[in-house]
Amino acid sequence: RPQFLSPKSSPAAAMSYREIRSFVEYLRHLGYPRLISLDNFRTPNFELVADIMDWLCHRLDPTVNIPDDITDEPHRIEFVKKICEVVAVKTRIKMNPKRLYGADMYAVKEMVKVARMLYEGMRAVTDTSNPSQPAGSLSGSTEAPPDHLLAGKLADLKAAKALSSQIVESGARLHDLLGRDGDNREAREKALAFLDSISRNLDSTTERDFIEKSIKRMMRSDTDSLEQMKSMCAALEKDEARLRSQIKKKQADVERAEKRLQNMAGVRPAFLEEYERHERELRHYYGLYVDRQRNLDHLEHELDEMNRQEQLRMDENERRMKKMQKRLREEEWRLLRGETEINANEPLFDQDESIDEDH
Repeated sequence: RPQFLSPKSSPAAAMSYREIRSFVEYLRHLGYPRLISLDNFRTPNFELVADIMDWLCHRLDPTVNIPDDITDEPHRIEFVKKICEVVAVKTRIKMNPKRLYGADMYAVKEMVKVARMLYEGMRAVTDTSNPSQPAGSLSGSTEAPPDHLLAGKLADLKAAKALSSQIVESGARLHDLLGRDGDNREAREKALAFLDSISRNLDSTTERDFIEKSIKRMMRSDTDSLEQMKSMCAALEKDEARLRSQIKKKQADVERAEKRLQNMAGVRPAFLEEYERHERELRHYYGLYVDRQRNLDHLEHELDEMNRQEQLRMDENERRMKKMQKRLREEEWRLLRGETEINANEPLFDQDESIDEDH
């Protein structure tokens, strides 16, 4: 046989070589469309592992939906997770996702579990249909099992899955009932003690009388409840009849109101013409009011503007007056000191100031 393992290969690697050879034979008998050699798993080959696992999962369930994108690391991780989930749900086989993601010889240890299960199922069906073929032979026809046989196996798997879910539901229901056992234990013990006393004293009529009294008491209670329900039903029937009569009365009132509304809609009131005339006059007077209010606002604005201009002019005159007074005081002080003489030709005021004073 080919020796592609290194001399320092571990026993796990040697066992992996045997599993690779068995895995290739399993795939060939199951009808895998591609040719696989023993050297395909010397180096990691994720595309091949993904194609094989996708094909095996579709052999388990043709309706399964597995993502096809394995271009980058996150999509490959998602693909491996989906493969492990499908295999665990369909076959109860637990796979190691880390080894499967490695896509080397150790991944074959995980894939061979699914391939061996499919091969053994196919061999069991083949042995049932053809008893003359040896049971453990790997050599033989390389044709895949018929589709109807695989469909039957898939139907059995689905039935088993349905039964397992029913078992889980029944177990949960039983757990709930056992949880409520503490509340019903006292009544159950009393009933069992009563039955034991009846079985021990078959000739005594005490228990029989007690049962008859209990049954009569229950019958009286049920009779009272029945009478109460009958009285409630009679009261409800009376309320229903009363409500029906009220509804009919209200409907008649509504019909009369609608007829009156229709009649009033076609009648023109006597005061409508006067109302329309007053409305036109009001519209006319409102227009006049708006025009006068607008003119009044404009005039008030113009008056405010004139007052502002007058105030500015008065402030300017006051400023000039103060300036002139200051200049006169300075001239007076200079004359008193004898610093300068009064020039008869020098004007006391500036031309601009005199003009302002005239204004």
